[in-house]
Amino acid sequence: MRKLWILVVLSLSCTYSFVSTGHSEKVYIPMMENKTVRPGLESAITQALTDALIQDGRLRVVNKNSAKYVLSGIIEKYERNPATYDAAGSIKEYKINVSLSINYKNSANKKVWGGKINENIIYSANLPEENGIKKLASKIKDDILRQILESW
Repeated sequence: MRKLWILVVLSLSCTYSFVSTGHSEKVYIPMMENKTVRPGLESAITQALTDALIQDGRLRVVNKNSAKYVLSGIIEKYERNPATYDAAGSIKEYKINVSLSINYKNSANKKVWGGKINENIIYSANLPEENGIKKLASKIKDDILRQILESW
């Protein structure tokens, strides 16, 4: 009976862990192409995506010559408009909308994943526009990371 009890306790306390084998796919991320009039947008999104991939660790960011994959993008639309107003008619919040095309290709230039991403955020008018862009870049990198990792 004691052995059965120990077996039950051990089976209920099992945990699962995923151990990296040290092998990760190598990806190159060139600077996004910015077709909007908002300067710096390409840097914010590219940097957020690069940092996220490095932190995640399932893909290894490398130079173009070492890469098995290329993750590229074109920022096609950037709009910043008032979202809400206070009682006096002053802008309380802004809304930023961004549209971009993403391509994830292998070294043979075959598309692994690609598509359009449309994302928006609302941020306080008391904050600089760069804060809104940083928040938006974070949402975009989450979308891209989820899509490319799901494509495996």
